[in-house]
Amino acid sequence: MLFVTPSRQYPTGAILSLERRRQLLEWAQRRDAVIIEDDYDSEFRWGGRPIEPLKTLDTQERVIYLGSFSKTMFAGLRLGYALLPAGLVDPVIRAKAIYDPMSPGLLEQRALARFMAKGDYGKHLRRMTRMYGARHRHFCTLMREFVSEIFTLMPGDSGLHVYAYWQRSPEEYAAFIEAAKRSNVIFRDAAVFHVEQGPLAACFGFAHLDEQQLTEGVKRLAAAWQDVQNNV
Repeated sequence: MLFVTPSRQYPTGAILSLERRRQLLEWAQRRDAVIIEDDYDSEFRWGGRPIEPLKTLDTQERVIYLGSFSKTMFAGLRLGYALLPAGLVDPVIRAKAIYDPMSPGLLEQRALARFMAKGDYGKHLRRMTRMYGARHRHFCTLMREFVSEIFTLMPGDSGLHVYAYWQRSPEEYAAFIEAAKRSNVIFRDAAVFHVEQGPLAACFGFAHLDEQQLTEGVKRLAAAWQDVQNNV
């Protein structure tokens, strides 16, 4: 079994190439294996054509496609879905009946189904994409303007966070994190995602902030870096 996020890898946002996707499907066929495709965080795209899921290339019934509504609606909804190969539908239904006999959120499922059937979900998704896309562009512009000396942004045109590589020394990075905390700016150190030590990097969430808050936050990052330099 193989678990992949080909449309948007977390946390970098990297996209699996078409050639690599085909290689995975060939591997699964040779090994008589199953691929679980998690379509993580790919609903929101700011540019370029939509990326087709690995599932669309699957002609051998090898891919289980998973998704949820936690990002497009709200996390508390707790509804997800799975597109299964025909041969796995009955076994999964039987397994779920044992593991989870009471289907969660029946009312929520019906409400969401009605929301989608009326076309309102599509309208909602387009509206949120416009809003998040504007915030993404604003944030990236600010980062390049104020802190390009210390961060290089990972290229990407989707998702609700930005991955950025640190350009200075490890000692300066540690000092910068502390300086940012003192300025009430919190971001995620990408070291928490590494099995082994890798390049220093950070994950910045932007979707929950408006443009004024994003501007203030990035300016505080710049001020934190200035504090680090003043204390060297």
